[in-house]
Amino acid sequence: MEQPTLTAFVAFVAFVALVASAAPVASVVLIIVAFFTLIVALAALAAAPAVAITLAERRAKYMRAIKAFRLTRERLINLRA
Repeated sequence: MEQPTLTAFVAFVAFVALVASAAPVASVVLIIVAFFTLIVALAALAAAPAVAITLAERRAKYMRAIKAFRLTRERLINLRA
């Protein structure tokens, strides 16, 4: 039971050493990632009205199709009766 624990500890220490060595670079990378995240968020906010309109149009189209299907089904049932 000792071997897996030792292996996990060595893997953890190696990971911590890797992260610690990358710490000076990480702050610069974090700033760059935050900048691009801001750009993507602004683009998503700008596109939100168009997406909402598209979704509303799609929903209306499906609702019309469902209504037409129900009417057709009711007419067929009435014809059989």
